[in-house]
Amino acid sequence: MKTFRKILTPVDFTPVSNAAIAHAIGIVKAIDGKLILFHVVKNSKELAEGQHKMEALLNKLFLKHPDVQMKFIVRIGDIFEAVGNAALENNVQLIIMGTHGLKGFQFLTGSNALRVVANSEVPFIIVQKDTKVVDGYKNILVPMNLDEDSKQKLAYARNMALFFGSKIHLIAQDEDDEYLHNKIIRDINYSEKYFTDAGVEYEVDVMKPSKNLDPYLDYAVKKNIDLVVILNQSNSVFNLFGDEIQKAITNKNCLPVMLINPVNTRIVSVFANYSP
Repeated sequence: MKTFRKILTPVDFTPVSNAAIAHAIGIVKAIDGKLILFHVVKNSKELAEGQHKMEALLNKLFLKHPDVQMKFIVRIGDIFEAVGNAALENNVQLIIMGTHGLKGFQFLTGSNALRVVANSEVPFIIVQKDTKVVDGYKNILVPMNLDEDSKQKLAYARNMALFFGSKIHLIAQDEDDEYLHNKIIRDINYSEKYFTDAGVEYEVDVMKPSKNLDPYLDYAVKKNIDLVVILNQSNSVFNLFGDEIQKAITNKNCLPVMLINPVNTRIVSVFANYSP
């Protein structure tokens, strides 16, 4: 029996949710995988209606994408725990979610979106309403920072790059402090060896420190970046951009952002078989 790589996508029937579904279908086709559409309702009274709406959605998607393996799950519960639990129960490797979720129930913006990630051992890719549909990620941006857990990003970026044939773009911001400057140099050297040993194409750029997102978004446009990999950390979610995590996941270029929970996700398993 064929074993499918699985992607789960939360559904709330909004345009953002539809964009997440479209993005997920593009990736599922690229990995020859299976898509699980996941909907959460507040109580048993809403269960039948939720199942009916999901069945109608699935039938509509099958008409457009008859070659894609898909199913749906409807569950009563709390979105902050239900998504991660469903992903584990169904052996999902990746969750693709819109920046907003579950209209009329709980909105997944800013810190709330991070709460969903924090309760999941499975990494997320967050997309926006205007995020483009792709068949893989060719250029992956990995911002480097001074956190001890930041090296976990390298493993996810490596696996994605090996699977999709991507190029990794490491970007660091320099520091005036000599100790911090030397640490950045050591981290760059470590990262270069890491990707060289893995046979992954990469390049490194060092930028002047910036307190806002704009220089990095300009870099992303210049380099045709189509995925950004960052960590979800309680004290320093994204040191490169300070506390502006919401701006990162709702960036003006609508780039998909991969969010990883370094506390729960110690073992990297995203698409562990590198051959599509």
